[in-house]
Amino acid sequence: MLSRARIFVLLLIMGFYSPLMAGTVDFSDIQKLLSKGEAEAAYVRLISMQAKYEGELEYDLLMAQAALLTERTNIAQFVLERVLIIQPKHHQARLLMASAYARLGRPVLARAELLVVLAAKTAKPKVKKQAESMLKQLSAAETTNRMAAYVAMGFGYDGNANAATSSQTFDVFGITYDLTPQSTATRSMSAMLNLGMSWQHQLESKSLVFATLDWRANIFPQASFVNNDVARYQFGWQKPRHYSLVYQGGNVNVDAAYNNASNHLLGMWNIGKRGDSNIFLRVGELHYLASQNSKDVMQYQLGGTFSLEKWVKETNLATILAQDVAVLSTSPYGRDMIGLNMRTKLKTLNPFTVSIGAGVLYSEYRGLFFGLGRQERQSSLNVGLHTKRWTNWELSLDLAYTDTWSTVTLYDHERFTLGLKFKRNYVR
Repeated sequence: MLSRARIFVLLLIMGFYSPLMAGTVDFSDIQKLLSKGEAEAAYVRLISMQAKYEGELEYDLLMAQAALLTERTNIAQFVLERVLIIQPKHHQARLLMASAYARLGRPVLARAELLVVLAAKTAKPKVKKQAESMLKQLSAAETTNRMAAYVAMGFGYDGNANAATSSQTFDVFGITYDLTPQSTATRSMSAMLNLGMSWQHQLESKSLVFATLDWRANIFPQASFVNNDVARYQFGWQKPRHYSLVYQGGNVNVDAAYNNASNHLLGMWNIGKRGDSNIFLRVGELHYLASQNSKDVMQYQLGGTFSLEKWVKETNLATILAQDVAVLSTSPYGRDMIGLNMRTKLKTLNPFTVSIGAGVLYSEYRGLFFGLGRQERQSSLNVGLHTKRWTNWELSLDLAYTDTWSTVTLYDHERFTLGLKFKRNYVR
């Protein structure tokens, strides 16, 4: 519902700058900001003018649009109620109100506003056409069953495809060992094919059940020993913007020499007024098989994603607190982790969304030989460009750098990756 409500607002903005907006005050700079997708800047500008122009039609309509596009839906609803009390026949304001109701998860009220516009004899044909389009999208959003599928292809370069040390040798207790080519850093071009599908069923309790299936193959021509395919599936129950319970499973195969199968139960509780933050608990089992040696690992992960929008606009802070416990023969073996990742979205290169991320993960291992007392730190930095400018098409460009340091010299390494991905969505 949220994404469709955003589409409603963007649809309105395309036809909103008409003579109805022409007044004694020049708001052209704010209109330009909205048309360029810089809604946050427009909202800040409008707030600075609030004391002087609040209550005037032109100002209130622009404020409603900016509030909707920046997800301040309650503010938009309040402003539009004021407009409609004074001018109940202002049909474009009523369309914006329908968008607000849709975003607030109140489709019955949204539909009622649209029907009022369609029944109004004074509404212009262009406005009625917008109402009809929004009504169709609202009906689609309320569809009991929905299916989607996607296919994606990617190309890139990996400066350390096997995530290994660049050193040719390593020392253990004064003894020097030579590493095989597979154990030293190998550069390679890369290719990726990704297929997936999803299904969801809306329940009368405003919750839904869903299932997804995803398969991805990764190919490295210069490092074929790390070619792999990944299959993942999940199904669960969700009350949007509140909580969810999900069962996740998956399998990773690397040239038939390595297999990693996992099964987890994930519980997530969304917090905040818009449900954009969450706390999660993941419990499950990891089965690891390599060169005929296998082990089962019980995993517990507690963490969350917290929005810092109040302090830094469009920034998410993700924290991970995790503990893995395993049994290898009769000795306890596992890893304790604590990490922090920060990612912010910038909207300065229209039509691209620019994202910048940085993170650090600290691990301490328990177990025999290399696991005994081993400590590891991983730092990462990434930049991404993403756009959905074309209907059902997505384009992404990602640049990432990772530095891993360990008390075991064998695992010290740096990794640089560059990837370009095209994705085609099919929705029914």
